[in-house]
Amino acid sequence: MPGISAAIGQRMARWNREGMRDAMTTDQETATEQIEPVHPPARGPSRNMVMIAGGVGGGLVAWFFYAWLGLRRNVVDAAGESIGSGIFLLLVLSVAGATYRNRR
Repeated sequence: MPGISAAIGQRMARWNREGMRDAMTTDQETATEQIEPVHPPARGPSRNMVMIAGGVGGGLVAWFFYAWLGLRRNVVDAAGESIGSGIFLLLVLSVAGATYRNRR
């Protein structure tokens, strides 16, 4: 009893002999030649954005330590305040970005 790979090999050999592979390759090549990118490739974040993100992240870490050690709150409460503040800032940035894009 031949194995599965032998049966697949025989079918592919017959498929190649019939010329179907060449016909499909030609169709795919013409289809890919017609597609042109709409936008140029995206660049990475600007240096200013990296600095702002680092500053906000540092501020949230500082807020955690201030709430934990300065205000003498529980560690979980201090972490919750810091994470909640970060999520709130992301929400504000999301709404501002959506508003900015709609006005353009």
